[in-house]
Amino acid sequence: MPSFDETDAVELSSRLEAISNHHELWRSQECLNLIASENITSKRVRRLLSSDMGHRYTSREGFYSGTRFIDEIESLGVDTACKLFGSRYADIRPTSGHLCNLAIMLLFLKNGSKMLCIDPVDGGYPGISKNRLSKLLGVTTRYFPFDGDRMNINAEKAHRAIAEDSPDLIMFGSSFILFPQPIRDLPLKSSLAVYDASHVLGLIAGGKFQDPLREGCNTMIASTHKSFFGPQGGIIISNDEPIMEVIRDELSPSIVDNAHWNRILAMTLALIEMLSFGEEYSDQVIKNSKYLAKTLDELHIPVKCREYGYTESHQVILDFGSKSAEVSKRLEKANIIVDSGIRLGTSEVTRRGMKEEEMEEIAHHIHDVVTASSSKDKERVTKFVSKFQDEKYVIHS
Repeated sequence: MPSFDETDAVELSSRLEAISNHHELWRSQECLNLIASENITSKRVRRLLSSDMGHRYTSREGFYSGTRFIDEIESLGVDTACKLFGSRYADIRPTSGHLCNLAIMLLFLKNGSKMLCIDPVDGGYPGISKNRLSKLLGVTTRYFPFDGDRMNINAEKAHRAIAEDSPDLIMFGSSFILFPQPIRDLPLKSSLAVYDASHVLGLIAGGKFQDPLREGCNTMIASTHKSFFGPQGGIIISNDEPIMEVIRDELSPSIVDNAHWNRILAMTLALIEMLSFGEEYSDQVIKNSKYLAKTLDELHIPVKCREYGYTESHQVILDFGSKSAEVSKRLEKANIIVDSGIRLGTSEVTRRGMKEEEMEEIAHHIHDVVTASSSKDKERVTKFVSKFQDEKYVIHS
């Protein structure tokens, strides 16, 4: 083992803290974050996330003692989730949305089972696609007929595909999602119908997007940190007792061993925040998305789905074709952070208190960088962002 003394440890630990500080200064205080799969938590949620519960274990079988407060938090979190989503059951133990997908596929499918979901080429979640989880689990996966112009499932063709193929699992939801999906229009009774609400959970919580459990899905799964207010994690919601019995009994320790109880503590406060502000917040998110899309379009930036009102979600999708990655890098140099999709997300900027007036300014910043980059772009963006450093839609102690 190479030598390692106290001086090395001090230098490395200082370097580590410096990297973290640089990241936080840049991404939190200087950048305009438009990543559609990110949001920010409130300061109170962040404080809970660093609590002593992050050091602790618990178990269904009572193997560990000293868990009475952890058990109380889990019960409060589940009750709050059920109240927020109007459901009979909730499980907040999954540590990510991806683990929710894994749990559904492991617990309810077998080698040779058939699944229908959205093709990653059409914006579906790559993690469950033919070459990912499906391949590992021996699941035969087919993709929904999709209308690329509308950025949505083709309901008529999907109806025929379901009737002909009788998939064991139908997975709604996608990573690129502008509009509610046609759950009501499809024959779902013979299949397990699950809605992956990872991107739109905050909008569903606010009653502003669609209501999967009332539209025909057995279960809703999601990550908790995109349009939702929470720390990174997962959640499973359902009104179906047999499904949730399986999840309750088999999720731990087969799939989730330690559920990260500091996360559950913090997420429970985020659920309470959503109960208090979800409708107001989600309404503003959608207003901001629509206004941003419209303004970008007027500035001749290529925005998808103009004919259909651009969007009903937190996302705006730009269509630069093969130049998307290049445009994304140019925007990053100006401290405007997007993915290479290009999806623009309005969740975080809305959480910071921005409204339609700011969406117009954001559109102009994007336009200026894309069409005529200037050395002053980063300075202007940083100055703009500096005015929006406090989270809104928070419960003050």
